[in-house]
Amino acid sequence: MIQKQVPTYLKISKDLKAMIKAGAFEYDIPFCTEKSICEQYNVSRITAKHAIDVLEKEGLIYRKRGVGSFVLDLNAQEMVNIFTPHNVIIKSIALMIPFSIARGGIFTAIESASNILSASGIYLTLHVFNPGSQNERDMLKDLYAGRTDGVIYYPSTGNLPTEILDLYCKDGKPVIIIDKPNPYKQFSSVVCDNFTGSYMVTSHVLAYGHKKICYLSRYTCEEVSSICQRYEGYKKALEDRGGEAPRFVKIDSSLETSLDYPMLKHVINTLCQEGITAIICENDEVAFYVHMASRSLSLKPPEDLSITGFDNISWATTGSAQITTVSQDFSAIGQEIAHILLQSAYHPVHKIVPVKLIPRNSTGPVPVR
Repeated sequence: MIQKQVPTYLKISKDLKAMIKAGAFEYDIPFCTEKSICEQYNVSRITAKHAIDVLEKEGLIYRKRGVGSFVLDLNAQEMVNIFTPHNVIIKSIALMIPFSIARGGIFTAIESASNILSASGIYLTLHVFNPGSQNERDMLKDLYAGRTDGVIYYPSTGNLPTEILDLYCKDGKPVIIIDKPNPYKQFSSVVCDNFTGSYMVTSHVLAYGHKKICYLSRYTCEEVSSICQRYEGYKKALEDRGGEAPRFVKIDSSLETSLDYPMLKHVINTLCQEGITAIICENDEVAFYVHMASRSLSLKPPEDLSITGFDNISWATTGSAQITTVSQDFSAIGQEIAHILLQSAYHPVHKIVPVKLIPRNSTGPVPVR
């Protein structure tokens, strides 16, 4: 009897799997690349990609677009194994959101999800918290003790209290993380395509001839995972389309406090003196304040400075501001949340919702200085 030869990519994935189990790779350092596999095993790029795909499907690694592949924490891998699809009776789901987010477009997602779920006898209970890791942990513990059937959680940062969320998972209760990309396979997630959105809006500005473009945010990439993806999209667009070196500028402010307006004016004035002609902002709220601060410095967008946002919420069209932005489909986000909860046999699902570029009057040709 002739034995079928094991494909090379499966042999490679088996080797890598053994190395992962032996702890040969760090969780926070990118996993070996396709290029390194090609060199080590003397195989084609396609074979290397197939080997990595196998590990991803088995839940051993996860990918960060534009960054690389990372080994999933073994504790998280064990949690994934808990989730063989099973029937879950769901009557009431707790929805947790930070107070500051109530100003954004998230209520469109809530309405969309609620309309679908209520028709099936499932109801959302809204819980608003003041951002802060301890506040979020306390609320999650209280909700768990209150016997909620699951939780939809909008974290204020990318640092998830996994030790509490895992309690829900062990009881077979759905956990859906919204807005914040994360590597945990045991939780469902619904996020917008942050990378592509930022890539599109940066490409839009580059097409006007801008080269010196900075990224402006209240958070660093380490603090908020969605900012990390947006910044990576911005960097990739600069690399692909001929922009100059990326520049990340952090504003000393946060969602919990108002922007320091004099400080923001100082930042914008300094950037313009350095030759920056376009600013890619973290979101529409930041873009609005940048727009207003620019006007107070006698800079007229877009003739003197192009400005973009992200989200396409009311901040983008408040007063005289008409901000070029990226539209999140909040209705689609709500629909995805509802579909996850209405599975006949629940298991974790990870959805990335497409986004759309919305050009407005805040962007234009590079100024002649």
